[in-house]
Amino acid sequence: IVADRPLSITVRRNGREITRSPVPMSNAAWTIVRRVGMEFKRVTTEKNRKLVELASREIARELRQRRPRLLPAFLQVTRVVKGSAAHALGIEKGDLLLGIVDRVPEMFRTSKVLRTYSTLTELNDSLHVLAGRYRNAEYEIWLLREGELLDGPLDIRRL
Repeated sequence: IVADRPLSITVRRNGREITRSPVPMSNAAWTIVRRVGMEFKRVTTEKNRKLVELASREIARELRQRRPRLLPAFLQVTRVVKGSAAHALGIEKGDLLLGIVDRVPEMFRTSKVLRTYSTLTELNDSLHVLAGRYRNAEYEIWLLREGELLDGPLDIRRL
């Protein structure tokens, strides 16, 4: 059994064969669903260079960087769970996760840092850390939808 690859299952019931092909999830993917209510697929430069370049440019523009750095990949929403934090925020299938704004304590102030993710493992690890900092933590999420940057507060559940 391999995560993200359909598993063909055939069952006999009342003399009839029923075949289904569920897709198993990795532990990281399942934990992300439980925390924020979204499933993702990885979008790389090999799969969709224009989209990765657009997302990289949008981040650079928002952060007022002179020269955009081409990031290796982004995560694109493939499903939003009804009743989840993502659903409440209006996140849709096809939205591209640009990152989550983290609050990093410094000597006399707190800085905001945009955390970007190119794999489910990176996102899962980050959500674990962010959720562990504060009870019922809420962070700003940045998304790209049809070339437009969207942001909003996302609740990250503690598990």
